[in-house]
Amino acid sequence: LEFQNEVSRSDFDEAFRAIRHLLRIEESMMSVFHDSFRVFVRSRLSGTIKTEIMQAIAAKLKAEKGTPRWYQHSFAYAYQAGDDAYVLGQINKDFVDGAMRAFRPNIEIMEAFEWAVEAAKRKGDLRAMAFLGPLKYRTNERIEENLDRSLLAKTLLYLGRKEEVITFSCQLQNNRWLVSRDVALDLIIWC
Repeated sequence: LEFQNEVSRSDFDEAFRAIRHLLRIEESMMSVFHDSFRVFVRSRLSGTIKTEIMQAIAAKLKAEKGTPRWYQHSFAYAYQAGDDAYVLGQINKDFVDGAMRAFRPNIEIMEAFEWAVEAAKRKGDLRAMAFLGPLKYRTNERIEENLDRSLLAKTLLYLGRKEEVITFSCQLQNNRWLVSRDVALDLIIWC
């Protein structure tokens, strides 16, 4: 392949077939084996194709509402796809309550607010900004006053609800445990 500034839609399929061996494809997910390659490929895609890809990913994530993947990625992809209305429509008290009931990591909840603030800024929506500020503040207070996650994990393990502990204990992006080492070991033994 020659180096080009942009890749047309017709060339994309051919190029994809040529590089497929460099991609990790598991179930319905795809990732690039090496980040520098991902950066290179993204730099060669036209803006239109990037937007189409973001829109397709955002649509898939929207259909998975309430899943761990939805909490982790939907707002970033919706924002990048230009769907500010979706981001602003989803980030509300119900979202916060649902995320906390699903034991989503605190960082995911707060990142969702960041995407919503960015969407409101891009739209110039002062009403949304006025709504998000106090909601984010109250949510942060709830998170700080929330039950100790290690204690919650031990209680849920005792009740036999290991799937819920796994949901909030391991952040797949960083492969980082959000509970103490002892609770993480208890979870591994329990499973």
